[in-house]
Amino acid sequence: MKLRIKPGNIPVFALCAGVLGLGLRLLQFQVGIDEKGLLITWHPLSVIVLLLTGLVFGWMLYSVWPMSQAVRYTQIFPRSLPAALGTVVGAVGVVCYSVELVLPMTDWYFWVEMASSLLAAGCMVFLAFQRAKGRQANIWAWMGVSLFFLLHLVGCCRLWFNATQLDSYLYPVLSSSFLTLAVYYRAAMCDQAVGVRGYLFFGSAAAYCCLLSLVGSENPIFYGAMLIWMATDRCRFQPRKVPA
Repeated sequence: MKLRIKPGNIPVFALCAGVLGLGLRLLQFQVGIDEKGLLITWHPLSVIVLLLTGLVFGWMLYSVWPMSQAVRYTQIFPRSLPAALGTVVGAVGVVCYSVELVLPMTDWYFWVEMASSLLAAGCMVFLAFQRAKGRQANIWAWMGVSLFFLLHLVGCCRLWFNATQLDSYLYPVLSSSFLTLAVYYRAAMCDQAVGVRGYLFFGSAAAYCCLLSLVGSENPIFYGAMLIWMATDRCRFQPRKVPA
């Protein structure tokens, strides 16, 4: 039990580990490049970052597992101006993503994704207003945000799967996957107090991977905004009492 991280400290742990991982990734992009400008496969720094990532995910999962569900939504997400501002930053990042990556595309799928991003940004601004007022979030607004992240993940995979190196898009794909799952669990928590452990784990894992995605990804502005959003959307949690 003493090895577990306190629920409120898990996001802080994820950010600290993410800063370490980001430093290693920056070093990797300086010394782990071949003559063609590509990342060297199975470079020692790449292996170290993979081991660090596995350790971070395993420790966080071990720490959230004994948690219980909170009773009321307002117990989990009280009124918070920093969380509201972080959500607005996330909305701006979603719009910037559409302009930066989606708009130049001619494929019909990316135009649908751009439309969903504008809807999601509007929903996030509305959710930020609710959080600033301390009101229970609207589940339909979160469903609009969930739709964008689902389409975003599929759209990115269509681009990533054409890449020549897994290491070049591994952490962005993990970031987008964890963001999709975090938003899903966040929407589920509007209806009833379920998914507390899932949101804490996937939200913290998303923040960690977003930090690593700031280097080497095609849209660092988006992942930077998502990092601020996940880092500021703090919660209150109630650990489950484990019998002695």
